[in-house]
Amino acid sequence: MGEDQRKGSGFEVIPALWSRRRWLAVVVFATLFSAAVTLVMALPSLYRSTATVLVKQEQVSETFVRSSITGELEPRLHTISQEVLSRSRLQDLIIGFNLYPELRKRASPEAVIERMRRDIKLELKGVEQRSGHGATIAFTLGYQGWDPQTVAQVTNTLVSFYVAENETIRERLAARTSEFLKDRLGEVEKKQRDQERRVAEFKARYVGELPEQEKVNLASLERVNKELQLNSENQIRAMEHREKVLRELGEADGGDPKGNPGETAVRLRQLKRELAELRTRFTDKYPDVVRLKREIAALERLQRLPRKLDDDTRGPRRGQASPPRGGLREYLGEVENRLEALKKEETRLREALNMYQRRLDNIP
Repeated sequence: MGEDQRKGSGFEVIPALWSRRRWLAVVVFATLFSAAVTLVMALPSLYRSTATVLVKQEQVSETFVRSSITGELEPRLHTISQEVLSRSRLQDLIIGFNLYPELRKRASPEAVIERMRRDIKLELKGVEQRSGHGATIAFTLGYQGWDPQTVAQVTNTLVSFYVAENETIRERLAARTSEFLKDRLGEVEKKQRDQERRVAEFKARYVGELPEQEKVNLASLERVNKELQLNSENQIRAMEHREKVLRELGEADGGDPKGNPGETAVRLRQLKRELAELRTRFTDKYPDVVRLKREIAALERLQRLPRKLDDDTRGPRRGQASPPRGGLREYLGEVENRLEALKKEETRLREALNMYQRRLDNIP
């Protein structure tokens, strides 16, 4: 019974103590709370300034420029951060804005710079890729400190560093891209010049034998054939005139006419050989075959001319004086010259005819 009385008195001690000491506890709690609030209110305010920066990638077709030259945005941002947050840059900012004056008194410059790196926050927001446009990357740059105006100025300065460094990198990339494009352009121009030279050499070697020149060759062949036909007709007429002049000279001399039937026969045999050769390769409707047949017929008619002149060409008409013998010889010389020129023209035309024919035969 004595133990129960002692136990009951122990439980009753706590309420008794609380009733006697509660005001002391309230005073202690209020004192501590007031001290904490006073300490918090006495501390200077911490300010943070942030800025969002957009960086757009230049859109250059990879058909012309390798991706290693255009560069990716995230590696570029990492490179810029290394430059902006370098020791020299941050040291200049700390001195320029008089940052961390108390810390600088008791800590080393490296510790102060490391503290500023912790106060700078760089956060990548993401990369947006649009069809037909370059990628755009967004990141926020923030700085925290005790003075709001200084914090804003430091943040703006850091942003300007990023922008300036990005422009420097863009200029370097643009210079490399321009140099690369110049090299590619030089290669393309060289290839084009080589190709044009090879084409010119090919055309010069196979002039007139190209497929696109077939119509031109056919038209030229037809033109030369017509000129050769006209030349043959002119030669026949010239030979007839010469035959008549020779007969008139023979009559003027009082003897037989001094014609030259042998030359006509030689010419006739030559044309017949050419006709036989053409008929082995072409039909009777081929232009050369038609022309030679017409020329042979004309020469055969010339051979059949009577040895005596008709009344119109035999001699002077009654009551008309005979033409002067000197005039006939002069006219004969003109006819001979004309005939010689026609023969030279025939040689030239035949060479041209053979050339166009070879071109047509060689066209693939």
